[in-house]
Amino acid sequence: MQIGELASLAGCPVATVRYYEREGLLPAAVRNENNNYRQYNHSHLDRLTFIRHCRSLDMTHAEIRALLEARQQPDASCESINELIDAHLLHVQARMAELRALEAQLADLRSQCHAAKATRDCGILRGLDHPGDTAWRSPELTHSHVSGCHGSSDAKSGKKVGRMASGHTGSPDAGPVNACPSGAGKDAGAGATGSTAGSDVPRQR
Repeated sequence: MQIGELASLAGCPVATVRYYEREGLLPAAVRNENNNYRQYNHSHLDRLTFIRHCRSLDMTHAEIRALLEARQQPDASCESINELIDAHLLHVQARMAELRALEAQLADLRSQCHAAKATRDCGILRGLDHPGDTAWRSPELTHSHVSGCHGSSDAKSGKKVGRMASGHTGSPDAGPVNACPSGAGKDAGAGATGSTAGSDVPRQR
């Protein structure tokens, strides 16, 4: 099959297939000698489907590589797989705790303004201008590679943070589902070298 058919069967853009090839997660296809088109087979589809499933669980590239390697050793112990998922689950639980804290802070901020009024009297704006006057505080982010609904930004550089360098950081493929309870972050473009909870599609330059 050609790359378009592979992408269609896997439910992802062609750019995603090419990206995984560049990242070394998907083996490169053999080119047809007659037309120079890349030819893929069912092993590519099986591997791509596996990768996509892992990404839907917000796993890093390093985690996926470890799982792909484990798949090639059917007689080996699965202890390392269990440990990998246990660690990933802890990251997810930590992010969920952050989101619950954020929800409480936003609810508290919203409670500062009970009715529409002149913006100069808006309690929300006052709360944002003078956070020390309310119970609202900026949450302390944990060292988790699981993304949030909107992504986190470094206050000084404005760069996205919150993912470990072992896979998500620097990759444009976060899979169809991220850590958001609502499942936000479906396959829409992310950075060509940055991974958010967004997409396997590299940004056009």
